[in-house]
Amino acid sequence: MNLNEKLNEKVNEKLNEKLNEKLNENEKEIKTIFNTKNWVKNHIQKIKMSSTLEMNMKMKKLEDQGKKVYKFGFGQSPFPIPEKMIENIKENVHENAYPPVEGIKELRQTIAKFESIQKKQDPTFYSENNVIIGTGSKINMFNLMTIANCTVIVVTPAWVSYAKHTEILDLPIEYIHTSFEDNYKLKPQILQEKLSKINGNALLVINSPNNPTGLSYSKQEIEELSVVLKKHPVIVLADEIYSLLSFDNDYHSIAEFCPERTIISSGISKTFGAGGWRLGYFVFPEELTFLIQPMKIITSHTFSAANLPVQFTTKFAYSNFEQFQEEINKSIIILRSIANFGYKTFTKAKIRTIFPNGGFYFYIDFENFRTSLESNNIKDCDSLCEHILQDANVALLAANSFDRDINELAARLAFVNFDGKLVLDNFSYEYVQKDGFLSDSFLREFCSETIEGFEKLADWVPK
Repeated sequence: MNLNEKLNEKVNEKLNEKLNEKLNENEKEIKTIFNTKNWVKNHIQKIKMSSTLEMNMKMKKLEDQGKKVYKFGFGQSPFPIPEKMIENIKENVHENAYPPVEGIKELRQTIAKFESIQKKQDPTFYSENNVIIGTGSKINMFNLMTIANCTVIVVTPAWVSYAKHTEILDLPIEYIHTSFEDNYKLKPQILQEKLSKINGNALLVINSPNNPTGLSYSKQEIEELSVVLKKHPVIVLADEIYSLLSFDNDYHSIAEFCPERTIISSGISKTFGAGGWRLGYFVFPEELTFLIQPMKIITSHTFSAANLPVQFTTKFAYSNFEQFQEEINKSIIILRSIANFGYKTFTKAKIRTIFPNGGFYFYIDFENFRTSLESNNIKDCDSLCEHILQDANVALLAANSFDRDINELAARLAFVNFDGKLVLDNFSYEYVQKDGFLSDSFLREFCSETIEGFEKLADWVPK
């Protein structure tokens, strides 16, 4: 190598060093500019990922180790979408136009009539102009809270997303914590006390049947709450997504007693097992139609409109509801029978719970075992669920996921870990006993994992 080549090599080395230094400086600068602290709002940084997803990761880890896991964590309907709906959506799959922001007229007319009849009103009580269709009821709730100038009141234990919506939107929120002794239901005097302390507007969320407790309000309870509500500037968001899965024919909505201030929320995810199709609806009374235009504006700038083929098929389903009633009735008998088996199993084991009125949840309480559990370093609901998962391979969702105190020794159990199609295909009324429940032998054969999971949990508790 001659002198010039050596000089060039040295120069190139120096240039590369300088270039690398500059690149490192730029990289540091980019990391400084583009990071969570600078770009993500402070209140958003504090919001945790869904506890359901976290539980799914833990379950997968156990399954990868070859262990059988009883999956009671995720609340998805176990039943298939009815075949007639599947055939109908095939007929509409070519529909590719942008639908109206509020949803197609035919579907809104159908929902308006359906809900009018469900609420024991004249079939024309609600108009199609009072209905908004969204991509699931969750986004409808989020959009309502986006436009609302109010304090949101959440009755706990509550579905995981009500409070999270207020956190994302930085809305004021007030909690009303119910108790086992009160059947986890809102009492009129407690509601009166809470509303009296709120200055300005309030949005009260009532979920019946409830997720996570499975409990519904009786006619008398609803009437008593209505008396209080009519004294205050409060709107009620009635989340009735599980109402058509009620275990008896005595379901009552708050909209029956104070319709002028109640927004009805429902959808197709639970009744028709179509959670993945993402369609929900809101029904407003005439007195609250001033909220519709702001919600349409928000929709127009976010998801635009709900899936058009799904809208047509949902219209078909609600227009011909009687064609699906038999399958829904069978689903209710199945769920009620599983609930009965679970209730007997848990109460025998001294696990506190209340027989659900609908849906597919138990809210189970281990307070009877606190002393024994604390001696094993189980002092809160997170450690409770972690130990149950590791020791019994039973996956539950901890109480603090439902806006309860972490020190509460409780959890939600979603009894959906069975093949709904298999059970429906083998269902026969000859298996239904005089008490209205399916026989234990039928449940053990066709819902074996669910029944085994109940018994595993009962065996886990201290004796």
